[in-house]
Amino acid sequence: MLVDKKKLGFKAIAVVAGIDIRGKVVAITMREKSICTPDFMKFLNELRKHFKRKKTYIFLDNLSFHHSHVV
Repeated sequence: MLVDKKKLGFKAIAVVAGIDIRGKVVAITMREKSICTPDFMKFLNELRKHFKRKKTYIFLDNLSFHHSHVV
């Protein structure tokens, strides 16, 4: 069954977040509609500041900005 999101008052937001091994959120970026490359780069820099030189795993899906040259 398809539902018209406008009728539900649906508001799209995009979220990217980083968590540490204990599950604590250490970096988060939220935007209405979508996240662009500069937003994502800012997020990655926040992660770098938090984790410094510790081993870090980053899981990405196939969003277009994940493939940008700067990332």
